[in-house]
Amino acid sequence: MARKVGQIIRRGTRTWLVRVYSGRDVETKKRTYLNQTIHGGLRDAQGHLNKMLGERDRGRKLDSSKQTLNQYLDRWLDLCAKPRLRAKSLKDYEGLLRRYVRPGLGPKALGPQQSRSLRTFPLPNPSEYFQRMKISV
Repeated sequence: MARKVGQIIRRGTRTWLVRVYSGRDVETKKRTYLNQTIHGGLRDAQGHLNKMLGERDRGRKLDSSKQTLNQYLDRWLDLCAKPRLRAKSLKDYEGLLRRYVRPGLGPKALGPQQSRSLRTFPLPNPSEYFQRMKISV
């Protein structure tokens, strides 16, 4: 029988703790788990557990709550964009991220609260850039 790597623990009414085994700590040799609280039904918790196990099996980092957007973008540029883009395009991507995204959102931690920050983040007005280039919108 295979070892169980994830578990669902009831915490309250429609509240569940989803745990996924993430290995052992290098220094202390203790088991480490990634814990996520899910509000909803048991099926929601089971779906989230399956999603977390799938991410783990694909080799993606599960604990993104401690990761900042800058760290994620650096990793994305190295692993995804660099192999697929020409050098000039990659340089353009890095410049756009450095100019528009990283100053406002870069140091923020990724997580569920990030979507609200993205919706309220002030984006530059494109019409003023087009006016400088003498293009009408």
